[in-house]
Amino acid sequence: MLQSMNVAIPQLGDAVAPRFEAASCFLLVEVAGDNRQRISTVKCSESGGYRRVRLLLFHGVDLLICSGIIAQHRDTLVAAGINVIADVNSTVDEALDNLVSGSLKAAEAPSAATRLTCALSHEQLVTWTREIFAAAGYEVLPCPGEDCFLVDVVAEIECPVCRRRVSVAVCCCAHTYSSQQEIREFHNATATGFDARVYVCPAEDQIVESCREYGIEVIDPKYDRQKLINREPGRLPVLKSVVAGHERASGITAGA
Repeated sequence: MLQSMNVAIPQLGDAVAPRFEAASCFLLVEVAGDNRQRISTVKCSESGGYRRVRLLLFHGVDLLICSGIIAQHRDTLVAAGINVIADVNSTVDEALDNLVSGSLKAAEAPSAATRLTCALSHEQLVTWTREIFAAAGYEVLPCPGEDCFLVDVVAEIECPVCRRRVSVAVCCCAHTYSSQQEIREFHNATATGFDARVYVCPAEDQIVESCREYGIEVIDPKYDRQKLINREPGRLPVLKSVVAGHERASGITAGA
């Protein structure tokens, strides 16, 4: 008997949509044993496959049933903890019937060598991040929601020098080996509206270099908590990088 799980199916009418990357909506179904309950239909106007991965993570999906899917997106989903059953060409109800009967099998997880070495889950990273910024004096705002699901945390604080608000967008890694794509899309999604951008992830060399190219600061959950929180007077806490327009609060003096 199947354990309780949240299942997502890209939908086109009554059928499983031909492509994961092109479907305009996902049907979310809770399946437990022989029972299934349709939870909701989630619209997805974004064309980027990786943003769809983040959308499924946002909704706590355990299993994706789809027809066509690019190998990179399939592997990214599996590495993020979402099982995938691909090449399903049927109606949605038939797909669910076959799932319950046991005739559908999920893909095997990628090699452990392809995954980031982080002991915390995505949910734990988000909780850790919110706690760090709150302890440092930031106002941690509610999650922006599914329309901006590349941003896991928004934190704001008054600049200790100019007294203007500093807004920080934070993305917590999804534990995939395609972090460079996530970093690029995070940059694009937060190009305006934020003073600083932070990527919470193990500080591996390639990740640090990618973030540097996009002006994103990396915070490794292994960093010393107290050093992140307790910054010098007149300095923006947590952030190490220079924040444009707030150079003095970033430790840069005039004429330096």
